Formats: sequence, structure tokens, C-alpha cells
Amino acid sequence: MGGLGAVGGFGGLGGLGGNGGNGNTGVALSGSGNTIWNSGTILGGDAGGITSAAGSGILLELGATAEISNLGFIAGGSAVTSSYGIENKGNISRLRNGQGGDVEALTYWGDLPGAYEVIINSAKSYGQLVVSGGGSGQVTTVEASSLTVAATGSYHDVISGVTAAGIANEGVVTAGGHGVLSVLSDAALRADGAAEAWDLNILNFGHDMAEPQTFFLKQNWLAVRRTLDYDCDLFDKNGVCVALLSQYNSYDGKNIGGGNYGELSGTLLGAKRLTEKVRVGGFLDWRFDGDDIDGINSIDRLPIVGGFVGYSQAADGLGLQARLAVAHEHGSADFSHANLLGSAASASGEASVDTYGVGAEVAWGIALKDQQVIMPYVSMNYVDSTRDDYRDESAGGTVEDQFSYESYSAAYTTATLGFRLQGAITDKIDYTFNAGVESVLGGDTDKFEVRGEFGDASYQSRNGLSDWSLDLSAGITYKVDDFKAVMLSSHLRQMEDGVTHSGVSLGYKMGF
Repeated sequence: MGGLGAVGGFGGLGGLGGNGGNGNTGVALSGSGNTIWNSGTILGGDAGGITSAAGSGILLELGATAEISNLGFIAGGSAVTSSYGIENKGNISRLRNGQGGDVEALTYWGDLPGAYEVIINSAKSYGQLVVSGGGSGQVTTVEASSLTVAATGSYHDVISGVTAAGIANEGVVTAGGHGVLSVLSDAALRADGAAEAWDLNILNFGHDMAEPQTFFLKQNWLAVRRTLDYDCDLFDKNGVCVALLSQYNSYDGKNIGGGNYGELSGTLLGAKRLTEKVRVGGFLDWRFDGDDIDGINSIDRLPIVGGFVGYSQAADGLGLQARLAVAHEHGSADFSHANLLGSAASASGEASVDTYGVGAEVAWGIALKDQQVIMPYVSMNYVDSTRDDYRDESAGGTVEDQFSYESYSAAYTTATLGFRLQGAITDKIDYTFNAGVESVLGGDTDKFEVRGEFGDASYQSRNGLSDWSLDLSAGITYKVDDFKAVMLSSHLRQMEDGVTHSGVSLGYKMGF
């Protein structure tokens, strides 16, 4: 008499049948409400001879119900005749599967599950289901699983052996996973595709759209925040100060693939002294096109326009020093993404972008020896960068999956506590040094929201402004004469999450 196959548990190994015996099932399920979560290996027992049958990895008996999640490997035993990873004689409400790609696909016999979720780990490791004996009239919905985040692309043959009559959502955009949209298409439409097989096309709008747009808003936020510190305080008998600055700023793109994104800017500053203690001024700051951000094109910006009012109790920086500043930047950009349906390779839409800020600072200058001055200060700033709502438009072809996007903002109120040192190195050269800690008092980056015929989906970016940052800057000024000077400075913002923003500036100012 042939021996009986052993029973496999979750992640276990089914035994082998003896000579002439049938292999046992790895896991047999009966009754209702069964749940399996497999992250190991489940195997059916091998057949004991050429006339014997192998056991299935999982057998759902007649009348049983179950939900199955497979993050590991499930397969039937070895036999001349076919055996299956899952043999369904009952009802599977939901099957999640990550087995396939560079390993043997999950084989399946019986009525289709009510919903089939494809777990995608990478381009070479994702769920594939090979179906045999699908029940008449049984249909399934195929979508990306929320268990993993998939890269944008097409994943071939996620389910095969199923006719169109067995698919409930062919060509329907579905939200699945954090920041993921998917749509199922007939594999036969591609050159090497087989009949009765289906591909899952993925748009990871969280990684490919929300994160770059968040980075873009944060760039705008930091640029406008920087201008709130502009000043011009070198005056001659007419009480006029003019300065020209050329700057290079670098932004750390840690959450959009790493690397630094740099841009040049040029600034025209002017101020008029109303009294010995009060001055008013304004500035224009042109941000020239910097490094490209994936999915954001044709950036068109007007210069940052701003103004300030300053008070100095004494011209040498002693006593009370106070400033109030405002700034605004308007622009637009084209935002694109991979197209899920239609003949266009991509879809895109244009939206306006506005960033505005207001800041106030109070400092007190204290004399040190050798004409050095230290100024403890506190400041508060509010900056809001908002991308308006927009809708996808055609991009050189038919775009059938037009999505619309709610307005998207990064708005924060911050406070900075720090000090400045300033003084003379020689008769011709002065120095300044600034150190401060800027903390977020309130505000946030919105959820990125996309809407379409599928409904709506949202994504919370990891790229918002961190709770605090260390702000450092240093500069030297060379006095050409009493009312002309060349300035060289640098700054570094080291944020709590390790992201940095840095820059250098070369300028010339004159007093009239």
C-alpha cells in the first residue's frame, strides 16, 4: 500500500506520496470564514506513481469560503497529470498573490476569486496567476494590491487562462495601494502577447507625480523664505542704497531619487532712508531655470516681487533692530505623467503656481570688544506655495484616462531664534555670521488628490518641510570705498530629516 502525503501548514512542506499513492493536500479548508496568510512555502504531496494524483498546495472543499494572501510560494505536488497551487471547489472572495515573474507562477483550478489583487515587488517579481477550469459565469476584478507599491509600467500576464467574459474590469482605472492607479488590458494587444492573458498597467502617481510636485512647492517655499531676509543699508547723503546679487542655490532631492537640484537667480535690491532710523525698500528676484524635475516641464516664472521696512536704533547695529518684509511669486508649469489608456505616451496639464510670504524680525545689537557686535534675534515667517487645480489634456494622441487634480499647497508658519555676529577684519573687510534654529509652529503639506471616472485617490507626501532646521550663513564685505562694497556670502539650511538647502551669493552694493 502506498504511503499518505503529509499535510503542509502555513509556510510548511507537504509530504511525498508512497508508491501507488496519491499525494495529500498541503492545506485543506472546509467551512466558512477561512483566512490564509502565507509568507513561506506551501506544497502539495507528490504522486506515488504514474497513475496517481498529486495533492494541491491549498484545497478549498465544496461549500467552503476563504480569503487567501500569498506573499510566498504555493504549488501542487509532482505528477504526470496536472496539480495546482490552489484548487478551489468552494468560494474565494479575495486572492492576493505576489508569486510570479522570475519564479513559477501560481497555478489555480476552479471558479475565479471574486477579486484578484496583484502584489508587485519589482519588475521581475510580481503576481501571476495561471487559471484552469474557471466556472461558467464566474468573473473577477483584477487590480493592484495595497500590500506593495509598484513602479509605473506594464506588468505582463498577471492573470492568464481567462476569457474577457471572466474579467469584470477590463479597461477600467482602479485605485489600489498608496498612490497607485491601475488598469487591466488584453495582452493580445501587444506584439508578443498571448490570447486569454491580461496585463496590468500601473501609474504610481505618488512617486511619479506627488513627490516631484511636493519638491517643486518646497523649492518655491524656500526661495521666497530666503527673500524675506533681504536688506539694503548702505546710504550716502541722498539716503539711497542699491544692490545687485547673483546667487546659486542647491536643493536636496532626497525623496525624488536623490541628487541636488540647482538654480541660478539674480536680484535687484533698493532702499530709501526716510529718517536716520527708518528705511523702506523693495526687490526683484529672478529665478532662472534650474535642473529639470521629472514630470514638471515648461516652468515659467515671473520674478519674486517684495518689499521691506526696517528700523535701526543705531547705524552700527547697536540697540533695537527690526524688519517687516513681504514677497510674492507667480508662475506656471506643465505637469505630465505616463498615460494609462489611449494612444498618447503621456498626459499633461498646465497649472498656475503662486507663492507668497510675510516675515517679521526683532533683534538687539550688543557691543563687544574691538567694534564687534552680537545681535540675538527672533523672527516669525509665514510662506504659502500653492499649485492651482488642473486637468489632464491631450499630449500628441488620444488621452482616455483624463484625471483632474485638486489644488496642492505647502503652507507653514515658522519661528527662528538665533544670533548674528558682525565686525571688522581689516579696515577694508567686514564679516557677518548668522546661526539660527527655525521651527515649524503650524501648517502642513496637503494631501495630493487625483480624481477621475474611477472616483478619487489621495497620497500624503514624505517630502514636506521638516519640524525644524539649522540655518547657518557667513559672509565677507570688501569696501571699495565708503559707499561701495563687494559682498560674498554662503548659506546652509540643514533640516531635521537630513535634507539640505545651500547656496552662495556674490553681490555689489552702493550708497547714494
